Amino acid sequence: MVRQIRGEVLAVELNGCVVDVSGWGVFVYLAQSTNVSLGETVTLMTHMAVKQDGIELYGFTTAPDRVFFEQLLTVSGVGPKTALSIMTKAPRESLENAIAIRDISYLTRVVGLGKKAAEKLAVE
Repeated sequence: MVRQIRGEVLAVELNGCVVDVSGWGVFVYLAQSTNVSLGETVTLMTHMAVKQDGIELYGFTTAPDRVFFEQLLTVSGVGPKTALSIMTKAPRESLENAIAIRDISYLTRVVGLGKKAAEKLAVE
């Protein structure tokens, strides 16, 4: 499992970036692609998702962000793209707090989850 990559950013795309890792152009999905700049050397904590149609890497600038992402994946019905989408809506600390106190209105209003999905996220 790939847990971290480091390299030069070759391209910044809408939902991620391409990082040169020892000559390989590796695409990494990011919650906020604005956090990286073309030509910058980055170190990303990664989560590797192995699916039937391929392997995807999800990158985070901090280990706590990766841990939070992986905790979101434990909720039934939440896959990597949904978890990443949730993380783009608000800072991790705000999301953690809202989930901890079961603030359903915050999760539905800011994150854009439906009431049922927000309740499931808070409970699980």
